[in-house]
Amino acid sequence: MTELKEENLIEVNEEKWTNIQLDSQILSSFMSCPCKCNYVFNRHLIPIGGVPKSYEKGQLAHIGLHEYWKERIKSGDYQIAAAIGLDAAKKASLTFTYGSRRRTRLLFYTCRVF
Repeated sequence: MTELKEENLIEVNEEKWTNIQLDSQILSSFMSCPCKCNYVFNRHLIPIGGVPKSYEKGQLAHIGLHEYWKERIKSGDYQIAAAIGLDAAKKASLTFTYGSRRRTRLLFYTCRVF
C-alpha cells in the first residue's frame, strides 16, 4: 500500500453546473442538422427566402389565441372572445406574406371550427 503524501494530493474544485434550456423546436432542429440549428438559434439568421410559411401561419394562430384568451379571462364569454381573437388574427394577417387568399380563408375557417 502506498502512503499519501501532501505533495501528491490534488485539490479538486467543484464544477459549477450550467442550466441549458431547450424546447422541442431547438431539439428537433439540432437532431436534423446541428449546423442549421446554430444558424437559426445562436446566430439568428434566416434563409434568403424569408420566414417559412408554416412559421407565419403558426404566428398568426398564436396572435389570435392570445387575444381570445385575454378576452375570455376578462369577460368569460367564449363567443365574444372568439370574435375578438379572429379579428386580431385577420388584422395581423395583412402584414404577413405567406400567400393566397384561399389559404387565409382556410386558416380562418379552421379557427372558427375549433
